[in-house]
Amino acid sequence: MPGNRGGVLGGGVGGGVGGLHGHGSGDVNFRALFQDFNASKFVVFSCLLAFSVLYALKMDGIIDWSWWSIFAPLWIWKCIVGKINCGLEVDKDV
Repeated sequence: MPGNRGGVLGGGVGGGVGGLHGHGSGDVNFRALFQDFNASKFVVFSCLLAFSVLYALKMDGIIDWSWWSIFAPLWIWKCIVGKINCGLEVDKDV
């Protein structure tokens, strides 16, 4: 891309293949990668992914866990992100 001055992979303009300047493909700028990190969305999507995987495995008969265990990621999500708090105080300064 013309005018690309960095980004997630950290390469500058005219700095080798794919904008990387000779440091290999493992040169990642983590500050730019996590600049827009949203912890709330991460918790929501992680819990939904865990629930979806556990539910599919339960329905296929691969795991024989109780339904309480299968739905636990949704309850964790509701307790943390849904501000139900489960009797715990959540620090809002973080």
